Amino acid sequence: MPRVINAWLKSLPESWTLDDGENVPRVRALRGDHQLDPDIRFQRSEWEQNVRTGEAYDGGGMTVWRVNVYSYYDVLTQLLCAEPHRAGGWMVTADAITNGRAYLEQVVNFAKHVKVDPDTGGKKTIWAARHARVPVDFWDTEVGSLVCAEMVLGNLGWNAAAWEQWAAAARGQEVKSSRATTSRDEPGDYGSLGDR
Repeated sequence: MPRVINAWLKSLPESWTLDDGENVPRVRALRGDHQLDPDIRFQRSEWEQNVRTGEAYDGGGMTVWRVNVYSYYDVLTQLLCAEPHRAGGWMVTADAITNGRAYLEQVVNFAKHVKVDPDTGGKKTIWAARHARVPVDFWDTEVGSLVCAEMVLGNLGWNAAAWEQWAAAARGQEVKSSRATTSRDEPGDYGSLGDR
C-alpha cells in the first residue's frame, strides 16, 4: 500500500504537496506512530524505502508525517462533548442523523477506559472501541483532520474566552460571557453524543 500512496502523491499537482519552506503542503501522507516522543505531536520524515520490504520508492522517496495520535484523542473527545450549538463544539450537518448514521456511530464508539489489573489493583488508562462490532474508521479520519488542521494552521488549542472576545469584536460589541472558560483536561469519562 505505501507504494500506491507514494505513486498517488507524485501524481498530484506539485503545488498541493510542495513543502519548500514557503509553501504549505495541503496533501500529506500521515502515519500513526506510538514511538514518537509524547511531547511531539507530529514529525516529518523522509522514507527512501519501504520500512517492511526494503523496496526503494520511486521518485526520490516519500515524505511521511509521523503522528502521535494519542495526543489528539482527548482533544477530539472534548470537541465531541462540548455544549451543543455553542462555539467550540463539534458541529455536523443537519442531515447527519438521517444520512450519516454510520459516521456518528463510529465517531462516538472510541473512548477512554480505565482497566484495573486483577493481580496488582493498579489502574491503566487505554483508548479502545466501546463496541467491538462497530468500527472506528471515521474516528481515525477525524483525528487525521485535527492533525492536518494543526499542521496547516498551527496550534488549535481551544480557548472559549478568546473566541468570544474575537466574535464580539467582529460584531463591534463588548464581551459579555458567563460561560466557564476552563479546560476539560481532567481525566474521566466525557460521555458521547449518544449520551445526549
